[in-house]
Amino acid sequence: MKKYIFITLLCLSTIVTSQEINFSMDSDYINPMGENSTDIGFIPLTKLESDIVHYTNKSATIKRFPNSLNKEKTAYGYLYFAGTKNSVFGKIITLLVENYNSPTATIHIDSNGNLDFTDDGKAVTLNQNTIINLTNNTNKNAVVNYKLGRSKIRKENEENIMRFYSKKFPKGKMLSATLWLTQQRMNIRYSKSILGGKPITILLYDGSMDGLFTFETDDSGDRIFITDQEINKGSSLLDYIRQGEPIDHNAVFTLHGENYRIEKASENGESISIKETKKETKIVFKKGTNVKDLKIQLLNGKETLISNHLKSNNYLLIDVGGTWCKGCVSQEPIIKDLFNKGLANIIGIFYHDTESSLSRYIKRKDIKWPVALVNKEFNDKFKISSFPTYIIINPKGEIVYMDSSSEKIRAFLLKNK
Repeated sequence: MKKYIFITLLCLSTIVTSQEINFSMDSDYINPMGENSTDIGFIPLTKLESDIVHYTNKSATIKRFPNSLNKEKTAYGYLYFAGTKNSVFGKIITLLVENYNSPTATIHIDSNGNLDFTDDGKAVTLNQNTIINLTNNTNKNAVVNYKLGRSKIRKENEENIMRFYSKKFPKGKMLSATLWLTQQRMNIRYSKSILGGKPITILLYDGSMDGLFTFETDDSGDRIFITDQEINKGSSLLDYIRQGEPIDHNAVFTLHGENYRIEKASENGESISIKETKKETKIVFKKGTNVKDLKIQLLNGKETLISNHLKSNNYLLIDVGGTWCKGCVSQEPIIKDLFNKGLANIIGIFYHDTESSLSRYIKRKDIKWPVALVNKEFNDKFKISSFPTYIIINPKGEIVYMDSSSEKIRAFLLKNK
């Protein structure tokens, strides 16, 4: 009889611990760089001179303009948005900026990408804190959020910036960079919740910028990170997102001493559920992780270990980026200066590039350190979805610092040399 009672209690305990635990997510979207970040991207503006707009080397005709638009005082620019399937410019949508030289310019958003500006709802007035919401065309409850502002480029920097962007937009009359807009992606859904009476923080990252948080996503797409740490949303959240997992049943997190796996996630990120599991977490992209045995294949075809590039008296900097990444390219001079001054050995890891594009880049930029195209082993370890990412490794092979700012990397190396 005692044995029978014991088995019954054990079964009941198993049922209880394997129950789903549900969480409703706050509707709080913030910038991955942190709620208080001043880091921005630019939206170059081109003067509207006809019914035709140009994006890189492609041109298209606007079908319908907003009512009463003053074309003489209108410019156009673009935003990345993957939530529309039939955009004329792919995953790019067009903005018409009326009275572009006014602090309170009017922004008309072609949110469905069809270049008909009469079927997209109301225009937005630019101010100090303009947030726009782009609705996914297939799920009206899923949104992408951007914070827009006015460029504060100084006159002395204008020429260099315009020269860089003119290569991307060779057609049309580009306006002065002092008139451009700025954008911040507000693509992290942030929520504080309670698990077993104790606090946890949940971050959902919309890496694909389509407003959806989907299971079985690719490694550079949407992510989830859950922690029992207190996360200050005013500071950079990139370290946490780098530790995030694709949103599927293999995503496991340790919370207050127990491991939990993701059971469900609503497509628009409004809710998630978790279950206890015996699976271990796979998070390796964090400070203290030893990566000296990680293999990479250099562009010259030779396979090498991280340990082969470690020196007893110096740090190793892994520069993760791409030749297509404006932020990576613009910060390259600082990385080169660190290398030339001997503050760090460097390995460059390039995502979404080819041997030919990388070879041209090395020659053009006179890169002297080893470079590699990302391989599966590196991608599986780090799951990087934000570029650039800089990783500092100490002589023992341990990760000691990570950031997206070359200035902060330089400050760390100078302080710890």
